[in-house]
Amino acid sequence: MFEHDFAAREITAKIGCENHTAIIRLKKKYAETGRVEDNPRLDQSRMLNECNKHTIIRCLANGECLNAVQLIKSL
Repeated sequence: MFEHDFAAREITAKIGCENHTAIIRLKKKYAETGRVEDNPRLDQSRMLNECNKHTIIRCLANGECLNAVQLIKSL
């Protein structure tokens, strides 16, 4: 539909979408990149390693830590 220059409201009506601004954004993305898929995202590094996870689980299970402040101090 983007190739045939339909208006955003026409596309919205044809596909049954309620938000024509989403169609406008997709149309702009298609004009710039030639596709509508999102770019692949880089993996984010984990905030906790396996040792920290086990320490947290142990502290919570044994009742050593009652709140987040105590938990942070135990790491």
